[in-house]
Formats: sequence, C-alpha cells, structure tokens
Amino acid sequence: MSFMLLNHPGLDWMYKTVPQKWSGGALIDRVSGWSAGKALGGTSNTNFLIHLRGHPKDFDFIANLTGDQEWSYDGVLPHFKSVEDYNGEWKTDEFHGTGGEIPLQVPPFVGMAEYFIKAGEELGYSNVDLNARFSEGFSYVYYPTKDGRRYSTYKSFLEPIRNRNSLTIYKFSLVSKVLLNKKNQAVGVEYVRHGVTKTARATKEVILCAGSIGTPKILLRSGIGPKSELEDLHVLNCQ
Repeated sequence: MSFMLLNHPGLDWMYKTVPQKWSGGALIDRVSGWSAGKALGGTSNTNFLIHLRGHPKDFDFIANLTGDQEWSYDGVLPHFKSVEDYNGEWKTDEFHGTGGEIPLQVPPFVGMAEYFIKAGEELGYSNVDLNARFSEGFSYVYYPTKDGRRYSTYKSFLEPIRNRNSLTIYKFSLVSKVLLNKKNQAVGVEYVRHGVTKTARATKEVILCAGSIGTPKILLRSGIGPKSELEDLHVLNCQ
C-alpha cells in the first residue's frame, strides 16, 4: 500500500529537489521527488517499513564533525535500544533492547530474501546484523510491525499518551519559525493554523522534530544556520 500513499497531497509534502547534475537523468528536468509524510508521525506513516539505524561509521563521522561524542554510534546506541522491543535472530543486550515502544521483527513474508542472503554468502559476504556494528553484509529487513499493523512513531509514542492532561496536540498547525529572545534563547514558536498566524510560548524548551527536511527549513526561517544561506534567503531578523 505504501506506493499508493506517495505523492498524495493529503499525506505527502511532495518535496522536489533542484535540478541535479549527477543524478535524476531519467526524470523531467533531472528533478527528483522527495516524499515526506504529512501527518502525526510523519513519514513513519507512509514509508516502506525498513528499519535501519544507519552505518556506525556515519554516526562517528557526525561526532567528529560536531566535536560531540554523544552523536557517535556508542553515544546514540543506548537511545536506539531504549525504544526497541526487538524479536529476532540478533537478540543481544549489547545492541538491542526489549520492552520499548517500537516492536521490531522480520515480516511473515520475506519473498526471495533467503536466496539473496545465500547469494551474498557465495560471494563472500557474511550474514550480519544490519542494526549493529558491521562493515558490509546481508540480512533480512526488520519491520516496526506487530500483529500485522504498522507501528509508526505516532502509534508507538503518541497514541498511548494522547489523553494525558499534560499533552496538547494541535493538528493542522504548520510551524513557521522559532521565536528567540535578545539572548538568542528559544522562547516559543510561530505557527499557522487554518490561515491564522499564532504563537506558542515555551516555559522550558522548544524541541523541533519536523523531519530531516522540515527541521532545517524551520531553523533557516528562524535565522539559524549558515550566514551565506541566510543572506541568500534574505532572512535578516528571526523576530
């Protein structure tokens, strides 16, 4: 069903890239479509359910780039483990957790996956845990599903606590920018709901979780980011 959800204006932000030089040769004007889920839970509602953390060396690269070892693989591993309810062949305390909000398992139907793994072994590639420390290899893809149902971030984290008195969810609300005080501290956000611009003030902190495209877009519109890009966008004052 995931293919049917792509490029549906009610569910997908339908982002487009600028014309590409080295890719997109088969696409009109070499412009690629980047789907992003438009709902509570974001793209986890519309993606193809492939649960992959990413390569450990990528996290270590980010840690070195930022100078913050909390972004290293060892730094983020406890957070990955804390949200997992893992049920699979690589069930070890070192790399996986149980009892978390996201159920992870191999789907009931895996198609020709077994033959791809065996083909990889014939070429000298190992059967490895793709969500642990590895260099290269083959394995089954794990899905965030349970009892045949998709467990999006909404279903895993928001739905169980939706009725809490301490939680207010504003649907149909699009954040424009983060509001900063004179000390450049985040004190709230500006958002548009049903065509009306409003503000929400924070008493403690502002957490952005608008996805890999939406979050940097909000930061840039708030005046936070590379100076040259802000000047090109004529973002001079976030207030």
